[in-house]
Amino acid sequence: MGGYLTVIRWTVNNPGGLPVHYGVVHYGRDPKNLSQTGKNPIRLNPNHASTVFRVNLYDLPPKTTYYYKVDSMESTGRSDGVKSPVKSFTTLSSDEAMAVPPPQPAPQPK
Repeated sequence: MGGYLTVIRWTVNNPGGLPVHYGVVHYGRDPKNLSQTGKNPIRLNPNHASTVFRVNLYDLPPKTTYYYKVDSMESTGRSDGVKSPVKSFTTLSSDEAMAVPPPQPAPQPK
């Protein structure tokens, strides 16, 4: 069976600068060799004090431990200067993934 989508999400103080930034996740199965990279663009809201970055990692095999660290950068490639320590996660087994209910939409105000 194929892998699943994993989303890494983190919040930082608004880095400012250009409106388009990228969340970057460096990851791998060895904490000393984070050779794989995931990257997703976001558009900063200059009126918010913080920014939420989300990076999608596709087709990761089930029941596998990955190590990762996060970073962010402007669209020019200049780092925002915020890097995380190395952390880890383990992807779910096929049975566990099937048991996770899908997210429900937020109730709409009346």
